[in-house]
Amino acid sequence: MIGIIEGTLLQIESLLDGLAEKQWGLDIVEAARQRLDEKLGASSFLPAGVYRCIAAHFKSEARMVLDTGNFCTIGEHAWAVMRPDLYLACGQGRYMGVAIPLGIAAAIYDPHVPTVVFTGDGGIGMFVSEMKLAVQNNLPLLVVLLTDSHLGTIRGGALQKGFSQHPSVIIQPSWVNAAAGFGLPSARAEKIDQVEKILADWNQKGPLFLEVPFDADEYQHMTDGIR
Repeated sequence: MIGIIEGTLLQIESLLDGLAEKQWGLDIVEAARQRLDEKLGASSFLPAGVYRCIAAHFKSEARMVLDTGNFCTIGEHAWAVMRPDLYLACGQGRYMGVAIPLGIAAAIYDPHVPTVVFTGDGGIGMFVSEMKLAVQNNLPLLVVLLTDSHLGTIRGGALQKGFSQHPSVIIQPSWVNAAAGFGLPSARAEKIDQVEKILADWNQKGPLFLEVPFDADEYQHMTDGIR
């Protein structure tokens, strides 16, 4: 039995060695990546640009934590993590809001790496009070609210079925004052250069809340052809 297993392993090893020399499909993958980059770069101010701006600021040496929503689909494509431990997400659980406590826990466990939490209109209110822990522990945590003033995925379903969009509208969508009330330095950026300046002014010696609003219709269609 042992001899059979050893023989099988040698066959697999030989097969893998042979495949390592093959280049088939790499051109297809590269073409797909180029089309994706063109799609993500079509607008100067949508979540893709914000992800890339923040990733560039940290030279990709930051931990990305994604909540659930259309913006996380973009984040999964726009931000290339350098190591597996620099990516955390709740997409499989589909539980909006858990990214905030997940990111806080990660920052407490490993404060040597900046942690960036991306959340949306539907998730920000779930565990928002947990941000007090980030202040209490002086964590190097950036919480980014990507807002289109709607529950984006619910609005998308309503548009497809011809239903009213009114239930998806967020009344008073800004959380800047609420975050400031928890003790977080808070800012709002409506352009990429504003995002860059806010990041440059942040000393990373404590948490920061950044709110970034987008055009609702452009935001709604940003995942077309991707999701």
